[in-house]
Amino acid sequence: MNSNDSKILQMQTIDFSTFQSKTNHYLNWITRSSKILCIAQNDQEENGIVMMSIKEYNALTETAHLLSTVANRKRLEESLEKLKDDL
Repeated sequence: MNSNDSKILQMQTIDFSTFQSKTNHYLNWITRSSKILCIAQNDQEENGIVMMSIKEYNALTETAHLLSTVANRKRLEESLEKLKDDL
């Protein structure tokens, strides 16, 4: 796992009351840090919602699109191999 992977996996979980009392703080934190925030409902993370910056969301959806078909994945793998060979 590279450093970008670990950044994606970092997520802080808080309860709704904490988010509600410090909304501006958390919104600024999300946009500045590009981290992901889980707001748990009824103290249950699996029933929560996830907040992330639009930049992170766009990167995530672009990656999902690029990996969405076998042909796309194969092209990306071939490009990475060519890049490695050229180095």
